Amino acid sequence: MKFVVDMYYFRAALAAVKTHASKDKEDTVGHSLTLSLQPNGDLLVFAENGLTTGMARVEVDKDEWDGELGEFSLTPDIASTIIAAFTPSKTDWEVQLEISVSFTVERRPEEKDIQVATITIRRLGQLFGGDTYRVSTPVQYRQDLQKSWHMLATYVQAKTSKLPPIEFDSKTLGAFKAAETVYGVGCALASAGSGKILVMVGSRFIGLMYVSKLELDNEADKNFRTTKRAWIDHVPMHLAAAS
Repeated sequence: MKFVVDMYYFRAALAAVKTHASKDKEDTVGHSLTLSLQPNGDLLVFAENGLTTGMARVEVDKDEWDGELGEFSLTPDIASTIIAAFTPSKTDWEVQLEISVSFTVERRPEEKDIQVATITIRRLGQLFGGDTYRVSTPVQYRQDLQKSWHMLATYVQAKTSKLPPIEFDSKTLGAFKAAETVYGVGCALASAGSGKILVMVGSRFIGLMYVSKLELDNEADKNFRTTKRAWIDHVPMHLAAAS
């Protein structure tokens, strides 16, 4: 799997989503970001920790894409290393990263074999090949990934949304601060049904926050609805039906 993405938006996606990974390193699946290349040319970056969900998208340069699809994983620490390794300068504009991913199977005689992804990231447009980062890490398969995407797709497709008074831990909402910071856009919130809040930061980050004590309110926001409609083309919704 080989593709090219904008460096700014790739770094922003990692920064915005990694705060939604579980802090428990023993939870190998929860303590990871899933990166999934979609047929429409979106690279989706996803994490979920039981209290919040975060997903950002990055467009793939279709002229530089071999068309192969796949999924791989990064730990929050690896994501942070990538962000630090490819920090742009003040004169950087439209810098691209070439990302190559190869897969091997690691045999474990006493345990279940695991699939390992070797990820090579190279900065384009520099002399002598550009900055390069390479890492090998196990692929963490989320059994409920399609279900989580289905939930997001259903909430995105809902034609109406009401945001009632809610209660939640401020640290929970704080997980979305990174997305607000890297994209420079405030969080837009709406009820996604009992106990859940849909969170969008522009048209590049979407997530869920689990809350309690919802009450009805009739306020509507035109800009929120416009942004939500824009997400319909990007959230995988193979099982979702418009409401």
